[in-house]
Amino acid sequence: MRNNKTYIMIAILTVIFLFTIAATCNQCGTPIEIKIGTEEVEEPEEVEESKEDDLKETTTASEEEEDEQIAELPKEKLSSDQTRVISLFGHPDQFTIIFDEGSNNKRIDMWIYFDMEALFIFENGTYDNSEQYYGGKSQEPEYEVLPQDFIYGMTPIEVETLIGEKGTESFEENTGLNVLTFGEGEIICIFNPDSSLILASRQNKLSNET
Repeated sequence: MRNNKTYIMIAILTVIFLFTIAATCNQCGTPIEIKIGTEEVEEPEEVEESKEDDLKETTTASEEEEDEQIAELPKEKLSSDQTRVISLFGHPDQFTIIFDEGSNNKRIDMWIYFDMEALFIFENGTYDNSEQYYGGKSQEPEYEVLPQDFIYGMTPIEVETLIGEKGTESFEENTGLNVLTFGEGEIICIFNPDSSLILASRQNKLSNET
């Protein structure tokens, strides 16, 4: 017989344990060197304007390609139960999704609503239970992702495409699981040894407001 509190405890402990992983990313650039020979060249202002135009075109094309890739990523279809909850209360403030590989990849969603102090649990989209949840007031999420954005079997590359940035990768030797963290633990994704997504969690930072 399933134990919802066990699911919740596993998810919470996992998130708390991994919350300490911080992502750091350094970027470096190489200055462009322009050599001027005996041939006639453009005036400096014109050269700079030309480079800026080329950069804008390249950036725009890159952004369009990224948007197209994100649009092509498959999404989980919301159930009537989940749609009803969203219509009443909006999208969850925080959520954790577990794919139970020992039970035919059953999807377990845990949606948290701070103002309601409630946690809703869905199994394969069907409403299963709700419990009281006592947590602090959260800030606005830094990552605009929704539960339906995550599906079983997503690869780390697909998750990074969805988030729009590179995550910090780590490996748990005891379990053989790969962990991908974004920000300071706002988003944590866990993958099985075959690099298939089995857990996704979005945790907002706590607000200083009382």
